[in-house]
Amino acid sequence: MGKKIAIIGAGNLGQAQAAHMAQEGHEVSIYNRTVARIDEINERGGILLAGVLEGLVKLKVATGNIAEVIPGRDLIIVTVPASSHRAIATAIAPYLEDGQAVVLHPGHTLGAMEFNEALIEAGKGDLDITIGEIQTSLLTSRLLGPAWVSVSAIKKALPISVFPADHGFGRIEVLFECYPTSIRAPDVLKTGLDNLNASVHPSVTLLNLGQIDRGEEFLYYWEGFTPYVSKLVDQVDGERCAVAIALGVKPITIHEFFDTAYDVTGEETW
Repeated sequence: MGKKIAIIGAGNLGQAQAAHMAQEGHEVSIYNRTVARIDEINERGGILLAGVLEGLVKLKVATGNIAEVIPGRDLIIVTVPASSHRAIATAIAPYLEDGQAVVLHPGHTLGAMEFNEALIEAGKGDLDITIGEIQTSLLTSRLLGPAWVSVSAIKKALPISVFPADHGFGRIEVLFECYPTSIRAPDVLKTGLDNLNASVHPSVTLLNLGQIDRGEEFLYYWEGFTPYVSKLVDQVDGERCAVAIALGVKPITIHEFFDTAYDVTGEETW
C-alpha cells in the first residue's frame, strides 16, 4: 500500500526524489518556497525524468503553500540545503501530527538534532514524531530545464539514521523499500560523521577560489577536482575519520564510499 509523502524543496534532488517515489507507487506532494518552480511542475503536468529513471511522472500536489503538504502525510522528506533546515522546522511545526516522520535528505552533520531542537523551540517538543537523516543524497541529479531532471545514479549502501535512535525505522521503512541497499545506521553520529561533503566541498571550493572570484563558470567536479585538489581532500578526510574514531564511530573513508556508493574502485580519490 502506497504511503502519503511530502517533499520539501523542488530543486534537483527534491524533484528527482518526488518523481522517483511517485513512480514507486506512492502519493507524493511537493512544496517549494519559490513558486516559479511549482508553476513549472504544474504547467508540465508533472516532472520529466531522464537518465537512469525515465518518464513524465504526475504528483498529487505541487504547491507553494506548506500547509497543504504536511497534514495527513506519513513521511515528510526535506531536501533543502542545511542552512534552511531550521527555517523549515519552524515553518512545518504548526502542521505536524503525532505518528509522522521527517527525514532530512541529506542530514549533513547532526541535522536531525538541530531539527529536533528547532521543533522544541517552536513549542512542538512533545510531538510523537521520528526525525531521520540520510548520510548524503541518494540520487545524483541535475536539473535540465523546467520540471525536467536527470538522474545519473542511485547511490548504494548509504546509511540512514533516526533520532531518537530508540524510535526504530518503522515509520521510514518506505525508504528502504525504494532504496533497498540503504543501511540502517545505529544513530545520527554515524550518518553525521560519515558526511563526505565536509571533506570534499570546502577543499574543492578553497582551491578554486580564483576562478570563483573572477566569476568564471566551470564544472565543479569535472574541472575543479584535480589531482592536486584530491590530495587536500584526502588529508581533510583523514582528519574527519580521526574525529569519528575518537568519538567511537567506525567511519567510512572517501575511497570506501566511492567503492560502495558508485561501484568504482581506485587507489586515489582523483
